[in-house]
Amino acid sequence: MWYYKDNVRNSLHQFKFYNVRSHADAYGRLLAMHLLHKGWTDFDLVTWAPISARRRRERGYDQCKLLCKAVCRELGQPCVATLKKHRHVQPQSLLKDVSERRANVLGAYKLRKSPSLVSKRILLLDDIITTGATASECARMLMTAGAKEVYCAAIAATEHKGR
Repeated sequence: MWYYKDNVRNSLHQFKFYNVRSHADAYGRLLAMHLLHKGWTDFDLVTWAPISARRRRERGYDQCKLLCKAVCRELGQPCVATLKKHRHVQPQSLLKDVSERRANVLGAYKLRKSPSLVSKRILLLDDIITTGATASECARMLMTAGAKEVYCAAIAATEHKGR
């Protein structure tokens, strides 16, 4: 929806790192409206890029799960847990190089026991996309499980000059 800078960055940091869970409802409403405006509504299921169990214990919540629940409430769709981050990795924000970020998350996710993903159109939600490494790895796992298509939406993305 937005570029990851200035007030958006500050607000997302509050949501993600400082226990301001109430932002999930507002972000969810706005992201759902954005998806509706773009015509991105024909999905078989909506899921999210999960954080590790260790990070969830430290924070007390998974911000992307909260976002997914809020978006799904607005869209009238179920929020389905399809992935688990089974390996705790270094925070992506500490890695600047695209190849380092991709290597960091490679194999960090595995599929949960969930409804069959075969031939499904899936909307994958994340909070912030910088290089796309996390979203790509999650999408790869969903496609490996037989998903027909995986689309990704996020609250914010890093602005890349020239793209």
